Parts: sequence; structure tokens; C-alpha cells
Amino acid sequence: MSTLIIWVMGAGLLLLLVNIMLRTQILRLEARLKELSSPQEQLAFLRTSST
Repeated sequence: MSTLIIWVMGAGLLLLLVNIMLRTQILRLEARLKELSSPQEQLAFLRTSST
């Protein structure tokens, strides 16, 4: 039983870390897009960063 609890806690911690990493990347992307002035620049940035 305690092994199951430890496994579930580990999986929860892993999901939390993945969530934090993804949220950080999204916040960085939003900040970078706000720096760009025109929609054309934003689209160009998104096209080059997605590859």
C-alpha cells in the first residue's frame, strides 16, 4: 500500500514539474510576442520558432 502511495506522489510531482515547465515556456512566448509590434512580425516569429 505504501508503495502505491509513493508511486502516486511521484507521478503527481512529475506532472507538476511538467506543468511548470510548459507554463514557463508559454509565458516566455507571450512576452516575446508582446515585444513584436506588428501582426506580420508575430506570425513570422511563430512560423520560425515552430520548426
